[in-house]
Amino acid sequence: MNRTQIMSELVTIFDYDMEPFFQEKFENNVSTNVFWGTSVLYDISPYELERKGLERGKKVDSPPADKGNKFCHFLDESENIDAIYGYLPKNDEPNQYIFIEINEDIEYVFSFNNMKKLDYIQICVLENGQKKISINMDSVGNYVEEEYKYDDTNNLVTINRNHKNETIFKNTTSFPHNICVSTFVFEYAGDDSTLRCIKWDANTLKEMRVIYTHRNK
Repeated sequence: MNRTQIMSELVTIFDYDMEPFFQEKFENNVSTNVFWGTSVLYDISPYELERKGLERGKKVDSPPADKGNKFCHFLDESENIDAIYGYLPKNDEPNQYIFIEINEDIEYVFSFNNMKKLDYIQICVLENGQKKISINMDSVGNYVEEEYKYDDTNNLVTINRNHKNETIFKNTTSFPHNICVSTFVFEYAGDDSTLRCIKWDANTLKEMRVIYTHRNK
C-alpha cells in the first residue's frame, strides 16, 4: 500500500457510519486477558511518548481500585494488544477506546472518544514487523504522515514527518499547504543500543534541538 492508497482509504473510512463498527468491537471485546498501565504501553507510533516529552508509564501489578489516569490493555489469543481503554479521574467509564487490527502487512488503529465518536484513524505499512510509513488522520482531515528509517542493526534512526493542520499552520508562506515538514533524529549508546536522545528540527530556525534525553533510573 502506497501513500495515495493510504490517504484514499482514510478518507473512505471517515465517510462510513462507524457506530456499528464501534459496537461490534466493544461488544466482542470480552477478553479477560488484560493488563493495566499508567500510560498507553503500545507504540502506536515509534517513541510516541518520548517525542511528546511524556514519561513512559509502567504496568500495574493488579487491577486498580481507582481507574483514573490508567489504561486497560486487552490481549487477543496470540497475546497481541488489540484494544486499549483509557480512563479519566473519578470516572468508571472509558474516556478513550482504541482498537488495533493487523491485516498481513497493514496495521489499523481506530481511536474513539467517550461519545463513541471516531477521533482518528492511523494506517501503518509494516515490513518484517517494522513500521515503515504511517498516516494518522482526524475527522476534519488534518493528518500526520511519517516515514521511518532504520540502520543495519534495526534501530530507528530518522523519522521524516509531514504534519498538516489548517488551524496550527495558518501561515502558508512558512507552511505551504498548511503543512509543517520536519525530521526526528535518534541517537543510541552502549552495547545494548539504548536510546540516548531524540532531536527534532520543528522550529523557525530549522535547527536540530534535543527534545528527549535518556535518564538512568
